[in-house]
Amino acid sequence: MKPSEQAVADLVENGAMLTPAVGAGAYLVGLMRCLSDGRWFWWEAGGVDEFAGHVVEPDTVNVLYDGLAVAFYRRGELVGYLTTIKEALDDENDSANVSRILREWFAEYERNENLRGFIERQITSR
Repeated sequence: MKPSEQAVADLVENGAMLTPAVGAGAYLVGLMRCLSDGRWFWWEAGGVDEFAGHVVEPDTVNVLYDGLAVAFYRRGELVGYLTTIKEALDDENDSANVSRILREWFAEYERNENLRGFIERQITSR
């Protein structure tokens, strides 16, 4: 596994948010996988339909701050920034609420075979 893939896996496992563009809001990430060089699939936690699946296509991926963030660039422009929930949100109460929502989503993902299968089909169709 490449260092960038390991950093992404560690971040998502511990609770991460992705800002898909400069000035955009951050989204809670339930799942993120490298499909191939330059293609990353991510699923917005809480999502239950195809609109929760997204692809980011960077040509450069940088692991930052000893793995506490990953920056995705395309032609020198930031196209995604993955970081911890705590860093993405200023308010500790917001961080706690978002962490709770993520735990609930992970539990539903583990429990719900239909949801897991649906997400896996979304990944393979990209």
